[in-house]
Amino acid sequence: FSTNGQNAPDLIKKLATENIFSYLETDNVSTNKPEKDSEVTNPFGILDATNIVNDPYFSKQYSLTATHVTDAWALSTGKNEIVAVIDSGVDIDHPDLKGQILSGYNAFSKKEGVNAGDASVLNYISTTYKHGSHVAGIIAAVANNGKGIAGVAPNAKILPVKIFPDLVDYFKTSKKNTDGSAVTVVSAIADGIVWSTDHHADVINMSLAVWEQSTTVEMAVKYALDHNVSVVVAAGNERASGNQKNFLAAIKGVIAVGATDAANNITYFSNSGDYVSVAAPGNEIISTTPSILHLKEYRNMTGTSMASPHVAGIVALIKSKFGTIATPEWVKNRLEKTATDLGDAGRDDLYGNGLVNAYKALNDPT
Repeated sequence: FSTNGQNAPDLIKKLATENIFSYLETDNVSTNKPEKDSEVTNPFGILDATNIVNDPYFSKQYSLTATHVTDAWALSTGKNEIVAVIDSGVDIDHPDLKGQILSGYNAFSKKEGVNAGDASVLNYISTTYKHGSHVAGIIAAVANNGKGIAGVAPNAKILPVKIFPDLVDYFKTSKKNTDGSAVTVVSAIADGIVWSTDHHADVINMSLAVWEQSTTVEMAVKYALDHNVSVVVAAGNERASGNQKNFLAAIKGVIAVGATDAANNITYFSNSGDYVSVAAPGNEIISTTPSILHLKEYRNMTGTSMASPHVAGIVALIKSKFGTIATPEWVKNRLEKTATDLGDAGRDDLYGNGLVNAYKALNDPT
């Protein structure tokens, strides 16, 4: 509901006197923005005969080795799993995502269909609107197709859910923070979570931050978890600037992911807190992005936004192999138990339970 200019706290107090509402809260904002974004130095990629796949940028994907994803492929490639990317939309025409993208949803227009989750044309001019395509490529870019990169779960499918306003919504709903991050609202996130759950998602990835507690989002996440959908969320990039808590990542049952670099050290920006579950590579990650005339289809991005989809992809590998026993709680516990302990001994607020290890998560006998 729109306040039509009324004072929101006063309006909530007034509405709270009515007995028709179970609860009332303001529709607070959520943001997405990578910590850093840069062009790929070699726009054409380099084929390396020693690579286990023929994707030209595979040699730049240190993250797949660091998390033992390449070893895990012998056990699972994510077949039959659906990963919802609740974000800024996905480039459905990207050559490295062809055949990987299902019909999606636009939470602003309430439209469903092949084009509903497509990345906005704003992707071409704004880093934040390239975000969803980058996330999707990390999860499920086609492997061994002679193009670009290999996804963590190359046989999984992407369900694109757009929660940031498209061009037609832009002038009436889109806002920008002073740091350039795009803004959406928690009602769109909650709608996207419920829609994804109702449309057969097995995993939900949200490389997003919510800065205030929201009953609406908490209820939506619980709905997903109760329907056997694992929820993976970026921990946030605020540790160097106050370590502001990401309430979305802190919801009970969520897998909250911190970011490491190529040396397996936690990055300076990666949020710390008792809600961090595991860590994954999030520094200088190459992945798919929209581009004009397909001239710059890959970019490096840095942030916990990039770490989260690595874990979402690994969750897809796990669910594909273990089937019905792989409930959200079981998967979360397994990821934490098989992670490589880094930092202080045992769980700590920086690395959580450690760096995810896809092979151990799939192969550990316990």
